[in-house]
Amino acid sequence: MIMRDAIAHEGRTVALITPDRVLASRVVTELARWGVLADDSAGMALADTPGAVLLRLIARLVESRFAPV
Repeated sequence: MIMRDAIAHEGRTVALITPDRVLASRVVTELARWGVLADDSAGMALADTPGAVLLRLIARLVESRFAPV
């Protein structure tokens, strides 16, 4: 409600900074109900970064004791 009220005044912008992706998604959904398009620029989840994917693959390789594919 605070965000909606703030953007109702011309020239104002608001930002929500949270590490909680579920909360951010809920806020975007609620703002959309009032016709407000929110830019959810959270980026990529840590588990989906190239470095994390590589580490998961290495862990799987070690767990399988370097078994052939």
